[in-house]
Amino acid sequence: MRNTVWMLMAFFGSVLAENIPYTGHLSTGYERMFLPGSEPMGLLKVGALFDVNPYLYFGSDLYSAVYGKRGGFFTVGVEGGVHFPLSRRLELNSGVFLGAGGGGSAPQGGGLMVRPYAGVTYDLGLFALEAGMSRVWFPNGKIDSTQIYAGISMPFGGRYWGGHGFDHTGVPDNDAEASGVTTHVLLEHYRPAGGVHDVHSTKATEPYSLAGVEFVVGSGSVYHFFQAAGAGAGSSTGYMEVFGGMGYRYRAGDLFSLGIQGAIGAAGGGRVDTGGGLMYRGDVVLDVPLFDHLHLGARYGQIGAFAGSFNAISYGMTFGYEERFFGLGDPTFLREDTALSAWRFRLMNKSYLPTKGMFNDGQVNRIDLIGIALNRFLTPNIYVTGESFWAWQGQAGGYAEGVFGLGYQTDSYRGFHLYAEGLAGVGGGGDVHMDGGMFISVGGGITYDIDRSTQLYLGTAYVRSRTGGFRSTSIDVGLNYNFSLMSD
Repeated sequence: MRNTVWMLMAFFGSVLAENIPYTGHLSTGYERMFLPGSEPMGLLKVGALFDVNPYLYFGSDLYSAVYGKRGGFFTVGVEGGVHFPLSRRLELNSGVFLGAGGGGSAPQGGGLMVRPYAGVTYDLGLFALEAGMSRVWFPNGKIDSTQIYAGISMPFGGRYWGGHGFDHTGVPDNDAEASGVTTHVLLEHYRPAGGVHDVHSTKATEPYSLAGVEFVVGSGSVYHFFQAAGAGAGSSTGYMEVFGGMGYRYRAGDLFSLGIQGAIGAAGGGRVDTGGGLMYRGDVVLDVPLFDHLHLGARYGQIGAFAGSFNAISYGMTFGYEERFFGLGDPTFLREDTALSAWRFRLMNKSYLPTKGMFNDGQVNRIDLIGIALNRFLTPNIYVTGESFWAWQGQAGGYAEGVFGLGYQTDSYRGFHLYAEGLAGVGGGGDVHMDGGMFISVGGGITYDIDRSTQLYLGTAYVRSRTGGFRSTSIDVGLNYNFSLMSD
């Protein structure tokens, strides 16, 4: 898992050079906060934070409800802070998280979340223990809570290249290490067991389908994985889930692999009764190599809630692309069978212009969302993209999107590029009129090169739900960062 999240390094690379080293830590934590009326809600945090210098860090976090009765409450955003060493093992740290989200019928208002914190970290070598005080505040909602948090972090590091290096050749040195990472597009169908009912209702939960993404880290028999998905068809629009776990597989040469895997995560929304949100799942997975780097898979398993009534049989398929990334040592050059794979990270704001039919209750508001995206360039002009957006303003708190698609970017003309994208995604929550959850988006825009790595961009798109009443034009503004990773 540690080798997937360091693709978020885009925040730190202002120096244009090759073999730029980076360090950081993966962190997970828990805090029990209180909603109005003294209602408890447990929040689980998972994040990746990168060191800007010996004292400053910056990165991205996901918070999800795992205790109480607000399953489906999620927020995503960015975090920045400072740390001051007190001794070889002990340090003080303080920072702030800015994000967006909500769900679980919580009083999050428009969805903007601010979380300042201060605490201490004790380094034990392979991992560190964290504890402190935090405040979770939704400025345009009714959530404002101060509490104690605790957590664990694990250090990681590696190297990357600023900009896109399509013309690199050579060999890595003997210290270079590689890790296999497979990115799956995931399509699943859930068939709830008898007796499973909707939240606050005796109505049986109907079967529904999901679309999502999964990252599998490791080329051997034992591997780690992280996956996120949302409802795209059925009556559970707004359902979302995030899981992390481990698996074991048996490889029959180059013919196929068969394995089992288990995971713990958080889920909810779409009236699915996940209780406080804490979930489990187990799957049998089959994977068949198709062509160079490409895989097709199938899976069958069981998913359920620890505290809610929901449990279901799950079955689905995956389409994956596998790469081996060299991230450690000092790989100044490349082998003949390696190349610098080109990537782009985006941090953006998307605004849906107000139109009739956007909300189930008929209201008309502009919706503002914060988003992150990762683009993988297949050629200097063509790329695939995965994107996630979360509402922070416009009375749509709890609305979220996951988007996949293809894009085309022109060559530079005096620093300017034109681009066009065709996307499909799933979205729901916040009373937005997304029946079923599936939508399409077609658009384009212009980017400007600040330097070899950094771009500003402005775009627009037409977005329409497949079966709901949502139709709108979006205005997108943001910052791009281009980087390269050595892979084969």
